[in-house]
Amino acid sequence: MLQLHRGAIAKGSPVPPPKRGANRHLSHKFSFVAITTRDWLQYLSRVMYYLQIMGRGPSSATKEKTENANKISEEEIKEVFDFWVLTFKKRVNAIDYKRRIAIGNAIFLYGVDNCKDAIRGCTYSDFHMGRNASRKVYNEIELILRDAEHIERFISYLPDGSTVVEDSSNNDPF
Repeated sequence: MLQLHRGAIAKGSPVPPPKRGANRHLSHKFSFVAITTRDWLQYLSRVMYYLQIMGRGPSSATKEKTENANKISEEEIKEVFDFWVLTFKKRVNAIDYKRRIAIGNAIFLYGVDNCKDAIRGCTYSDFHMGRNASRKVYNEIELILRDAEHIERFISYLPDGSTVVEDSSNNDPF
């Protein structure tokens, strides 16, 4: 048996009961009732439904990144992903949704070669390779290819400096 604020069940409100200790001065106004696990699950399903219909959904930036990534072939995405795996000796071999969107959007904006340069540039950053105070490595592909600022920053870490960032997107300049 679980305890839940009676008003939340009676009114069908998606608002959970107050936390223990929260609003102690009002605690005498709340009555609690023991409920079954089945009732709790029904309550949670109502909350989940409410959040789905009232949620904001993906942002316009996320929609744009997804559209850009869908224009890129799977072979190019796999090529950049495999390069990242080999460069950092990662043991992963799965391209999940977040990685696919990040890689596809970066290829759409900068091309395969510049994405590889950004990955290679990350290896020259002491901080991102774990030589920092916390000794944590920050070389995830979602970070390296997150946006234009990150891609350009990692390309700038290359020692030769001869790599030129070219915008290979299909956007009309006018």
